[in-house]
Amino acid sequence: MRLLGSLIILSIWQSMAFATSDVVAIISGPEKVSVGELVVLRCGTAGSDSASWVILDQKGREAEEVRLDAIGNASMNALRYLVVDNGKAVVFSSPSAGRFFVVLIVVQVSEDGAVSRATTRHIVQVGDNGPGPKPPDPDPTPLTGMAKVAYDTAIAKVAAGSRVNARKSAAAFRAVASMIAAGTIKSAQEVIRETSAQRKTQLGADADNWNDWATEIGAKLNDLSKDGSLKTLDDHATVWLQIAQGLEAVR
Repeated sequence: MRLLGSLIILSIWQSMAFATSDVVAIISGPEKVSVGELVVLRCGTAGSDSASWVILDQKGREAEEVRLDAIGNASMNALRYLVVDNGKAVVFSSPSAGRFFVVLIVVQVSEDGAVSRATTRHIVQVGDNGPGPKPPDPDPTPLTGMAKVAYDTAIAKVAAGSRVNARKSAAAFRAVASMIAAGTIKSAQEVIRETSAQRKTQLGADADNWNDWATEIGAKLNDLSKDGSLKTLDDHATVWLQIAQGLEAVR
């Protein structure tokens, strides 16, 4: 039954003359379920003689393929829409997220033949309506000090085809910083020798393509040594980690 069918049902009920009574339409059941989960809603109106259900999606259309085929006292459609217990309950399931509006119309006939009706609506949220827009990635922490020098020099001095190995070069500097922290390196001279060895190990045949970068960084390190910023082994470890950070930002 499509949207037109729903409107016809509702208009027929609205066009009928009903007597006033205390009959109240009540729907009991969940308000939120997961996608694909069976929804069971019951008519909670005591003493009603009949109950009719209409299920609409959030665009006002009846649930997809809601054409009911009688199976004894139950009917089912492609969406597992099922009316049971002589209309006192409805079961449905949606394969996709959305809001569904379930309308219940109950009718009660008194002993003197007076007909009364009541209508109510129940909203079921199936799953989520979809994730919102992905928040933008946070801005990366700006590079400073030797991290910025290492990054800028790589962009300027290393060909794009070799920059893909920037993380390997960064690994060499991190390895030396770890050796300093572990106490296996005892002097600044050992720092330089081990850094050269680690770079060759990490970069392999691409090491020569990083020579211009290494020369530029060596000059900057000499400047730091002259101004007293690179005296102790701890100073070297700090600066080596900064260089690694700059290299890891190269894409």
